[in-house]
Amino acid sequence: MTDAGFVPDPPEFIRWTLRLDASGVRSLYATYSNVSALAPTERAHLLDALTEIVTGQFAGRVDRNMTTAIYIARRAQLQPSAAGLGRISGLKR
Repeated sequence: MTDAGFVPDPPEFIRWTLRLDASGVRSLYATYSNVSALAPTERAHLLDALTEIVTGQFAGRVDRNMTTAIYIARRAQLQPSAAGLGRISGLKR
C-alpha cells in the first residue's frame, strides 16, 4: 500500500448486536445465495424450519454478535525538500 503512495491508519473494529425476530431471520436467510439457489419447495421448507427454531428454541428472538471492520488509507502528502526533490511524508521505508 505504501508503494502506491498511501499511508494506512490503524484498523477499527466496531462490535454490535443484530437482533432479529423470526420474520427477520427468515428474510435475512432468504437473501443468501445458497438458500435462494434451492428449489422453491426446498427453500420454503428450510425457511419454515428456521422460523420454527427461532420461535421454539429462542423465544422468538435471535441476537447475532457482529463486527464491522473499518480500514482507511490516506494518500501520502508530497513534501518539498531542500534539494528540490519531493519527499513523501508518512511513508515508512
